[in-house]
Amino acid sequence: MNIENSIIFINDEDKTEEVAGCYQIEDDKIEVELNNGESNIYDNSQVKLSIKCEPIEIKNVVIYENKVQMSNILKVIIFDEFDKIRIIFENGSSKLYSRDQLDIKDNGLFEPVVENNFRYLREISKQLDLYNDYNGVSKIFEDISVINPNSALVNYLNPKSIEIRDDFDFAIYPFGFDLNQKEAVEKALSSQINIIESSSVTSRTEVILNITATAVLEGKSVAIVTKDDFSVLKYLEILKQSDIDFTVNHLKENETNSFQNNCEQWIIRNSGSKFESENLSDKKADLVSIQNGLVEKLENQTKIESLEIQKYYSLTEKTNLEKAIGTEKVKIPDSLLSFSQEKILAFKEEYSLIIKTQGHISFWRKIIFIFKYNILDFSFYNIKFEILENALNEVYNDLKIDGIDDEIKLIKNNLDKSKIDSEIEKIKEKSMEILKCGLYECFKNSEEMNISKGEGESEPLKKKRNYPIVTSAIDFFINSIDNKCIFDYVILDEASDMDIVTGALAFARGKNIIVIDDLNQLQTRLDDTIANGLMEIFDMNEVNPGYKYIDNSLISSLDQLFEQVPKTVLTNEHRPL
Repeated sequence: MNIENSIIFINDEDKTEEVAGCYQIEDDKIEVELNNGESNIYDNSQVKLSIKCEPIEIKNVVIYENKVQMSNILKVIIFDEFDKIRIIFENGSSKLYSRDQLDIKDNGLFEPVVENNFRYLREISKQLDLYNDYNGVSKIFEDISVINPNSALVNYLNPKSIEIRDDFDFAIYPFGFDLNQKEAVEKALSSQINIIESSSVTSRTEVILNITATAVLEGKSVAIVTKDDFSVLKYLEILKQSDIDFTVNHLKENETNSFQNNCEQWIIRNSGSKFESENLSDKKADLVSIQNGLVEKLENQTKIESLEIQKYYSLTEKTNLEKAIGTEKVKIPDSLLSFSQEKILAFKEEYSLIIKTQGHISFWRKIIFIFKYNILDFSFYNIKFEILENALNEVYNDLKIDGIDDEIKLIKNNLDKSKIDSEIEKIKEKSMEILKCGLYECFKNSEEMNISKGEGESEPLKKKRNYPIVTSAIDFFINSIDNKCIFDYVILDEASDMDIVTGALAFARGKNIIVIDDLNQLQTRLDDTIANGLMEIFDMNEVNPGYKYIDNSLISSLDQLFEQVPKTVLTNEHRPL
């Protein structure tokens, strides 16, 4: 029987391809003729047949088995009567699935606005390849007929709002910790598209590895993508020093590393260690407690820095006031000098308001001020208002400086710099222990560490991608990892060197994208010839100015397309007290 329009079960087994025909020979008997010429007779209850089916248009959907996108599919037929789906592959083989075994989603490219913007980027890629005299990114674009609906590319090509998740509640920091790191890691793991700005290579490296460690601990896959192979080496070296380099594979040509072998060796090396027996939930709770205590100390340290800035401005103001008063002596009553900052400010504002509205201080007001402010010397009111105002500002400013000094001293008395450094090291140490415990728990009984990623892919490429972490130069990444493979997180380091065309291809390979670099780096200027060609393509297409190639890097494009992109600016917070 034709498997494309019929289905027959005999004793609950799919026998469609073996059956030539079925005939009702008695009320309760069915004769089944097989392709080999044999015939068998069955009870009605043993045979189930249906010709009610509905084909699915392949170009409009993406199909997943066990969360992995299926490929090389020729036809898909749904048999609703039995809740079954038959898939026929391009190589002629077929397989029958229960409906709950597959996840069928609309092709992300099928939405008109996504298709239009994707077509525009494809035209841009052709122009770039034409100018560079080679067939590079345009070939990749031409080969894409399906966009994974879970990928960040769908959001990039149809910008609405960036999804923010509220289910993130735990992070580890094995490579560095401060308030900036905490903010950057939490934001990155809570939003589909995220920008981290930093001019410091060290800060960027630490936050990338902290994000990666936390994601891997949660069972997520991560791709760290940089501008070239040399930039990747620092990640590989740090992970090797930490003895967790078995989790990472650098994507390169002719790579032969075996994750299964490397993992097994790591498990053997750590067999009998504390990673085998530690209670992970207890260690997590302990780490959270240390983090919370350190956060409070770091916030106080940040407060000192803020107070120091306030003091600097107050001292500058003091210098300016001294210049304004000059050599003229101004006698301020002792009663005013004993006031608090708030009371000095209140008196100055009241005094100023009376002068501005009435032009002088009346006798009755002076009497009131005796009781209200204890000003007994009426000669005080002979001081010119401009000079008095500056003198009062100086008194207020001195009190403010004294108050800042007192607050700084109080905080410093309760803040031990060496203890902060010690707790940071403790957080790094305990975070690494938790990561290794989690890895040990995950892989110690894993019988199959190399899981097939899709039909028709080369075996070496499957194995490369089965590592929890992969690192790659951007060119190799977009050429070797097709959009059928989607990582939980794709981290684009040194992203100011990435244009919107390259970025879009990287976005197609990640559910969540983290873009990191120094946003102040200058963009490469395009040759006038290619710039004019790209401008013509933009003018011919109705697309958002955020996709204008000649004006945008990947990061500036995101800033234009989305009303608000979750962003963290990394600064050198951890300075001496």
